[in-house]
Amino acid sequence: MADVLGEVAVLTPGPYLHIGGDEAFGMPHELYAAFVTRALGLARAAGKRVVGWQEVSRSGALTSADLAQCWVGDGDAFDPEAARKTAPPQYHPLIDLAAAAFEQAPHDVPGAVAAGAAVLASPSRVLYLDRRYAEPSVLEEQNERRERVGFASYRPMTSREYFGWRPGELVEIPAGARLAGVEAAIWCETVGDFDDLAFLLLPRLAGIAEKAWTDRATTWEDYRERVRTHTARWERLGWGGYYRSADLFT
Repeated sequence: MADVLGEVAVLTPGPYLHIGGDEAFGMPHELYAAFVTRALGLARAAGKRVVGWQEVSRSGALTSADLAQCWVGDGDAFDPEAARKTAPPQYHPLIDLAAAAFEQAPHDVPGAVAAGAAVLASPSRVLYLDRRYAEPSVLEEQNERRERVGFASYRPMTSREYFGWRPGELVEIPAGARLAGVEAAIWCETVGDFDDLAFLLLPRLAGIAEKAWTDRATTWEDYRERVRTHTARWERLGWGGYYRSADLFT
């Protein structure tokens, strides 16, 4: 761990170093806490400000200099019964371990805030872009892709729903927390090519950027008109696989 974090710290030009720390299913708490505490110390010793996923607060080792990244979104609770229906029996013990770990999730961010750490907002509810679209595409050929790209375990959401939040009003982050920023995330288990990636990222990423960078509240109707002006740029840049959402392009 010292070798890896030390090398990554040297290669990283910015002030931050992300140590991960999420989904350590089945790892005994004492070992997990010791491992995270060690990782935090190594990253700090390398001169970095440390970021970790929200579970790292379980170590009890966060300080006011650290950032905890919130990712477990309200309404996206892990459903072990649904997971068992689609997983081979040999994986059921792992599902039980995952369920036990997710039961602790509601305490993670409050614990980080209590330790004085700032919070980086990435709740899956509005900031994970591997969620399927609920609304159809204006291009019929994209509707087949809509059924296979993105995680089936997440509730599909419309592009308009994705726009219905503000950074300071996220229910996953307690009042009084120091909000360090917003980060969208995408995981690529369902992504087979570059067009799949463009399909999931755009146009939703444009709305997320607006929410993160705009102090005042903007309306869906205003945003809807403005985002259409970006499509020619996306196509020139090679992102022509973007989703032609019926919410936006009709």
